[in-house]
Amino acid sequence: MMISIPAKLAEIIRKAAVIACPGITDPVSVTPEKNKDWEYVCPSAMKFFNMHKKKGSFGYPTCKEMADAILANIEPNNGVIQKIELAQAG
Repeated sequence: MMISIPAKLAEIIRKAAVIACPGITDPVSVTPEKNKDWEYVCPSAMKFFNMHKKKGSFGYPTCKEMADAILANIEPNNGVIQKIELAQAG
Protein backbone atom coordinates (compact mmCIF):
# COMPACT_ATOMS: atom_id res chain seq x y z
CA MET A 1 0.00 0.00 0.00
CA MET A 2 1.36 3.39 -0.96
CA ILE A 3 0.86 6.45 1.19
CA SER A 4 1.01 10.07 0.18
CA ILE A 5 3.94 11.67 2.00
CA PRO A 6 2.42 15.20 1.89
CA ALA A 7 -0.89 13.81 3.23
CA LYS A 8 0.86 11.93 6.06
CA LEU A 9 2.91 15.02 6.97
CA ALA A 10 -0.25 17.14 6.94
CA GLU A 11 -1.93 14.64 9.28
CA ILE A 12 0.98 14.80 11.75
CA ILE A 13 1.15 18.61 11.62
CA ARG A 14 -2.64 18.90 11.90
CA LYS A 15 -2.63 16.90 15.15
CA ALA A 16 0.04 19.24 16.55
CA ALA A 17 -1.87 22.33 15.35
CA VAL A 18 -5.07 21.19 17.11
CA ILE A 19 -3.12 20.86 20.38
CA ALA A 20 -1.39 24.23 19.94
CA CYS A 21 -4.52 26.01 18.68
CA PRO A 22 -7.57 24.36 20.27
CA GLY A 23 -10.63 24.65 18.08
CA ILE A 24 -8.77 25.18 14.81
CA THR A 25 -10.57 23.63 11.86
CA ASP A 26 -8.53 24.96 8.95
CA PRO A 27 -6.77 22.42 6.71
CA VAL A 28 -2.99 21.97 6.76
CA SER A 29 -1.18 22.23 3.45
CA VAL A 30 2.11 20.46 2.71
CA THR A 31 3.85 20.67 -0.65
CA PRO A 32 7.15 19.31 -1.97
CA GLU A 33 9.97 21.85 -2.04
CA LYS A 34 10.90 22.72 -5.62
CA ASN A 35 14.13 21.19 -6.92
CA LYS A 36 14.87 19.30 -3.68
CA ASP A 37 14.52 15.64 -2.81
CA TRP A 38 12.51 14.71 0.25
CA GLU A 39 11.93 18.25 1.50
CA TYR A 40 8.47 19.65 2.06
CA VAL A 41 7.03 23.06 2.91
CA CYS A 42 4.12 23.73 5.25
CA PRO A 43 3.10 27.41 5.34
CA SER A 44 0.04 26.65 7.45
CA ALA A 45 1.17 28.43 10.65
CA MET A 46 1.48 31.71 8.75
CA LYS A 47 -1.91 31.09 7.13
CA PHE A 48 -3.55 30.22 10.48
CA PHE A 49 -2.05 33.26 12.19
CA ASN A 50 -3.22 35.66 9.50
CA MET A 51 -6.68 34.10 9.09
CA HIS A 52 -7.38 34.30 12.83
CA LYS A 53 -5.67 37.64 13.52
CA LYS A 54 -8.95 39.47 14.22
CA LYS A 55 -9.86 36.81 16.83
CA GLY A 56 -6.45 36.96 18.52
CA SER A 57 -4.58 34.22 16.61
CA PHE A 58 -5.23 31.68 19.38
CA GLY A 59 -3.33 33.88 21.84
CA TYR A 60 -0.03 33.95 19.93
CA PRO A 61 1.47 37.43 19.50
CA THR A 62 3.51 36.42 16.44
CA CYS A 63 3.37 33.90 13.65
CA LYS A 64 6.73 32.50 14.78
CA GLU A 65 5.40 31.82 18.27
CA MET A 66 2.43 29.98 16.79
CA ALA A 67 4.75 27.95 14.53
CA ASP A 68 7.00 27.16 17.53
CA ALA A 69 3.97 25.94 19.50
CA ILE A 70 2.84 23.70 16.64
CA LEU A 71 6.38 22.37 16.28
CA ALA A 72 6.58 21.65 20.01
CA ASN A 73 3.46 19.48 19.73
CA ILE A 74 4.61 17.32 16.81
CA GLU A 75 4.81 13.75 18.00
CA PRO A 76 8.46 12.72 18.29
CA ASN A 77 9.53 9.49 16.61
CA ASN A 78 6.54 9.62 14.27
CA GLY A 79 8.35 7.51 11.67
CA VAL A 80 7.99 10.14 8.96
CA ILE A 81 9.72 13.38 9.92
CA GLN A 82 13.48 13.31 10.26
CA LYS A 83 14.18 17.04 10.64
CA ILE A 84 12.13 20.24 10.89
CA GLU A 85 13.39 23.73 10.19
CA LEU A 86 11.37 26.89 10.65
CA ALA A 87 11.92 29.38 7.86
CA GLN A 88 11.59 33.13 8.16
CA ALA A 89 8.29 34.40 6.81
CA GLY A 90 8.56 35.96 3.37
